Amino acid sequence: MVCKAAGRRIVSHNEPVALALIEHDDQLVLIQRTKAPLTGYWIPPAGHVEIGESVPQAVVREAREESGLEISLDGVVGIYSERGRSDTKSRMVITAFRSHSVGGVPNAGDDAGDIALFRRGQLPHQPPPEWGTSRDYWVHEVIQSILANWR
Repeated sequence: MVCKAAGRRIVSHNEPVALALIEHDDQLVLIQRTKAPLTGYWIPPAGHVEIGESVPQAVVREAREESGLEISLDGVVGIYSERGRSDTKSRMVITAFRSHSVGGVPNAGDDAGDIALFRRGQLPHQPPPEWGTSRDYWVHEVIQSILANWR
């Protein structure tokens, strides 16, 4: 919707995203992204919530699709809402869950070019992107916040 007086959008469409911090054998599961945002970066498995799906259902599905692991949810880490942007008609809202694996074998799938397990204090250093959109920078900031306790 556009405000006639201000001449700008006053309603945005949200893109719900579910993210899984997965512990597997006392290590954190990260995938290397093959798609935007943050192509090439190591991040927890995550993806959009599909129509007809709850956010918890989506995070379990995304974990399976991107890591090959079945997970059990342990709680919500946080909900992160993208600030308003002028270069898109939507804004991303990420719900991050703590979880642990209950089955499967780590295997890169779907949007994952690779998969790796990291011990606490051994996460890869990933500086902010030197390229990309405001969404790339925002997602990087959110991921760094979510992973802070694993650094």
